[in-house]
Amino acid sequence: MRIAMATIVIDGGEHIEVESSESDSVFDILLKAQKDGWSPTQTIGRVSVGERYIEPLNEEALKAVTAEGGVIGVWLVQEEPSRSVSQIISDSGEYLQRLESGFQELSEKIRVQGNPGDHQSLSDGVSGLRTILELFGTFLQQDNLPAELREEFTGFLEELNEKSRELNEAQESGDMTMIADILEYEFVEAIQQLRTFLEKMSEFAED
Repeated sequence: MRIAMATIVIDGGEHIEVESSESDSVFDILLKAQKDGWSPTQTIGRVSVGERYIEPLNEEALKAVTAEGGVIGVWLVQEEPSRSVSQIISDSGEYLQRLESGFQELSEKIRVQGNPGDHQSLSDGVSGLRTILELFGTFLQQDNLPAELREEFTGFLEELNEKSRELNEAQESGDMTMIADILEYEFVEAIQQLRTFLEKMSEFAED
C-alpha cells in the first residue's frame, strides 16, 4: 500500500501534513490530524477537498470521499458558547498568527512554482481573513469603544478593500509575481495591523 502525505489547511492559514494511504477517506485523514491540528474544545464546521465542499458535513459523507492528492480545507468552530470577550480576543490573536504564516508560505510557494498550485489555498486564506474581519465587526459594537478607534478601523477596512481589489485584478490577469507581492507585503502587513487593533480593543473588552 502506497503511503503519501495529505495536506490540511486549517482556517485558511496553518498547513499540516498527515500520512495517508490511497484508501484513506477524508474522515480517516481528519482523525489522524485532530490531535495536532486543533484543540478538544474545537469542532469542524466546514470541510473542502480541492475546490469542492463536503455537504452535508457528517461522518457518512466524510467517509465517502478520498483526498485524491488534493488539499483538504478545514474550518473550525469553538464549542464553548459562553467564552468571554477577552478569551475570544486571545483566540483571535492565535488565529491571526496562523493566517499570517499561511499567507507567507503561500507567497513563497508562488515565487518558487510560478503559481499557487492548488488555488483553493488562496481562496481559503482570503476566506479566513473575511472571517476574522466579521469578528472584528462584533468587537466594534461595544459601547465603550472610543470613536477614534472605530474611525481608524474603518479607514483600515477601506485600504484593505483596495488591496483585495488589486489581488482580484492580479488573479484575473494571471500576474503571479503581483499575487505573491500582495500576499507577502500587503496582506501580511494587514494582518499585523489587525493584531495591533486587537491589542487596542482588548483594553476595552467587556466580559
